[in-house]
Amino acid sequence: MDFKVCGPVAFDMAGFIAARDDGHLPSWKKYFWEEVEKVQNGLSVGIGVYSFLLQHGNNVKPWYVGKTSAKGGFKVEVFQNHKAEHYSSLASRRGSAKMLFLPLVTESGKISKNTTGGKTAIEWVERRLISFALARNNELLNSKDTRMESVVFVPGIIGTRRKGAPAPDAKLTRAVFLGER
Repeated sequence: MDFKVCGPVAFDMAGFIAARDDGHLPSWKKYFWEEVEKVQNGLSVGIGVYSFLLQHGNNVKPWYVGKTSAKGGFKVEVFQNHKAEHYSSLASRRGSAKMLFLPLVTESGKISKNTTGGKTAIEWVERRLISFALARNNELLNSKDTRMESVVFVPGIIGTRRKGAPAPDAKLTRAVFLGER
């Protein structure tokens, strides 16, 4: 199963919050999805994984990772109420908001809309990306699939690094599994 990277797509945080507060969110979303379609035709109704990001200079951090295999695709999933709350909670943070999409693609490279064929792969990719995102940002807003990341520690690979310089076992583990020396 193949995924494609699309974006990131600019996310007008101030416009989103103003539209939400003024009851004009449907028109804001319409504009956002038009911008998404400019990046990749059919992306808004595709299925796969997405991430809400904040970029400050060259530093890009994931703040939320989600998935959809629902009929209607990203367009139906990305702005559900609890997710919109997550995005809004970041309004005071520095950086420009963006949305990165990783849609599942068919063998011919088209954006998939098959809501049953790739469900297991989408769930697996989401969990992997949540793990990577937590390694980059321990303030990740996801609550699902994050508990083990906070309680399990494998030196150099999983969990928060203990204080001090990395132990030789952490360096070895990183070399073995990540190819880092």
